[in-house]
Amino acid sequence: MILRSVNFDDWSLLLEWRNDPVTRENSINPEIVEEESHKTWLLNSLKNSNREIYILEDNSIPVGTIRSDKNNDNKYFLSWTISPEHRGKGYGAKMLELFLQNRSGEYLAEIYEYNISSIKMVEKLNFKLLSTDIPDMPLLFYKKLGKRTDLEIIDEIEEIRAKNNTHWMDAVRLCFELDPPKARKIFQDIKACDARINELTEELAKNE
Repeated sequence: MILRSVNFDDWSLLLEWRNDPVTRENSINPEIVEEESHKTWLLNSLKNSNREIYILEDNSIPVGTIRSDKNNDNKYFLSWTISPEHRGKGYGAKMLELFLQNRSGEYLAEIYEYNISSIKMVEKLNFKLLSTDIPDMPLLFYKKLGKRTDLEIIDEIEEIRAKNNTHWMDAVRLCFELDPPKARKIFQDIKACDARINELTEELAKNE
């Protein structure tokens, strides 16, 4: 199975899938899409740098499509469709898994609460259910963090360390407020241990 980029020649297939009754039932916009409107949309989509559209093929047979739209907050909203004759065969999960492979970023999916197959699919791929602030809406919001780059992980470590330094200093203040003599003795022991660690690191650095 492979994911390939959509091209304009795919318009008829995508339109057929889009106007399928089950697809429309599970879409945010359930209206039937007209041919010319669809062609215009696809042309604009292919020029849109914030939108990606792929088709999943199994032995050169198109079985589904997946789309990603990036917003101004660098979050990616996902939508997908499986060909009517290939539903219930696990293609949706495989397509989503292939799409997310080696990608970084935050991915979101809006799924109607009655769309059980899609809910099971995203939960299988470790999407987490988010709360929604929209009352009386049957939409569920799911979120998944894609694979992050080394620098993104380092940035988060740096951010957490900065917060932890504040916690550490708060603990130091509390110790000296409650029992200064005992706190001073603990810090003398810490200083002695730090000195020994410095000696060991220097020995390690020169060890050959």
